[in-house]
Amino acid sequence: MPGRVLDRCLQTVLITALLVLVGCSYLERLKVPLYGGVDKRVQHREVVRIGKKVYVKVPNPEARMDNPYERFLYVPLEEYLANRKTYDSLSSSFPGPENQRREPVKPTPPSPFPVEEMNQTGRLQARLHLRKRLLVAPFTDAAGSGPDGLSEILTERLISRIEAVSGEVVVIDGSAMAERLEENGVEGASFGSQEVIQLVRRLYNIHAILTGTIDYLFVSSTESLVKGGGKTAYAIAGVKARLIDTASAKVQGEWEERNPVFDSEGKGRFSDEKARLKAIDLIASDLASVVGEELRKIDWYTTIASVRGSRVYIPAGRLSGVEVGNVFSVFSGASPGDLKGEIRVAALFGIDASLAEVTMGEGFRTNDLVRPVFQ
Repeated sequence: MPGRVLDRCLQTVLITALLVLVGCSYLERLKVPLYGGVDKRVQHREVVRIGKKVYVKVPNPEARMDNPYERFLYVPLEEYLANRKTYDSLSSSFPGPENQRREPVKPTPPSPFPVEEMNQTGRLQARLHLRKRLLVAPFTDAAGSGPDGLSEILTERLISRIEAVSGEVVVIDGSAMAERLEENGVEGASFGSQEVIQLVRRLYNIHAILTGTIDYLFVSSTESLVKGGGKTAYAIAGVKARLIDTASAKVQGEWEERNPVFDSEGKGRFSDEKARLKAIDLIASDLASVVGEELRKIDWYTTIASVRGSRVYIPAGRLSGVEVGNVFSVFSGASPGDLKGEIRVAALFGIDASLAEVTMGEGFRTNDLVRPVFQ
């Protein structure tokens, strides 16, 4: 009898543990925001994943019926779930892909102009408006001659100046990128190493990396002999910087900058600190100009994030300057190889992603190289 009681107890414990395990597994499954693996709240909608971000296709309440590209939006998964009732209430007036009425395809008469001329506008737009992604790595104080935090100040001023002088660049702070790399298992990343260069290019479409050091910083001050004249200080700093093209992993430009001494004048209280900051500001301005010029020589590109039939998703949109109607060439692999065809941007969504339709070619795959056709 005691043996039977023990067996029943063990069975009860095992069944309870199994139910808990199944329940936890179910709860975890509900958390996974993947197409085909989500809970029932989004299984009825078209879902696309760009990197780690998931978007849901929903009707656009502000769409104009004469523009088919405006009929739908791609919103982040969390935004859809927060406003699910609102988006679902629009479904009746905006048919989804599963119940959308198919219009008969009308044959297109042959054009008297070559396809090259027909796509001219989209190609020019793609070339003129695209913005390259520049990662500014934290500068280091090699000589240790400056006060604590001086290298961080130089990095911040440099980022600010580059953004101000060039509208063709999306500047990314290297400190924030280092945190992202740690999430991918790369700790203490050196932005000059081949491994990290290829990693940021592949994961984040970084076109160039700017690194540098403060080689020296000297301050000289004098006290005025005139009563009430106060103290005057001057500073001179030397900074080395180099720009790396991530596509080739080669140095695109290298500079040694130092500021004009007399332009760094600091007077009165904290004159030494004022002189140092002026010296750093002057160097940041000079570097921003030469870096901007050198960035124009680097080709813009992105890659295919996912493919669904004749639809292609790329991780470049509003932030990168991509516009609806832009035309891009697609090449096999992550480096310029065989030309596969062309795509035309049909819609923008999220902060920096877009949907394109295949206009020529086939066999597009994830990580294929995407470039403006005029490059």
